[in-house]
Amino acid sequence: MLAKARALAAACQEHGHTLPTAAVCFPLRHPAVASVVAGMRTPAQARTTASYLGARISEDTWAALEAAAMGSGPR
Repeated sequence: MLAKARALAAACQEHGHTLPTAAVCFPLRHPAVASVVAGMRTPAQARTTASYLGARISEDTWAALEAAAMGSGPR
């Protein structure tokens, strides 16, 4: 599981994003999803999480993440 998380993080980094950014944006790709509720404890965490929502993640990045999740590495 840790190896897969590292592969996903590496794929994000190669495309200029972080894994937390992709994690927050991922569910918003589906047309039935209108919002994402993330747990935060501090104002700093709330600001950081809110900043992730403005990320524009390309289809190339999502394809690389899918490849990493399937174990075939980035495309």
